[in-house]
Amino acid sequence: MRTTNEFHRGMVWQILAATSSGIATIFNTYWDVVIDWGLLRRNSKNPWLREKLSIPNKSVYFAAMVSYY
Repeated sequence: MRTTNEFHRGMVWQILAATSSGIATIFNTYWDVVIDWGLLRRNSKNPWLREKLSIPNKSVYFAAMVSYY
């Protein structure tokens, strides 16, 4: 949508580009927080991480979360 907005200027294209960017931002943030990091899951044995860890040392994941922001 944003690329199309560059080629076809107009208010409708700007609204569509902004809406699709907003939806993508919300979805990707949800995916990172809930699916990738495993946060906000009540019955998790790792309350701040996902269930299946690739690296057994949990401190690596916490360091990555802090360095991400």
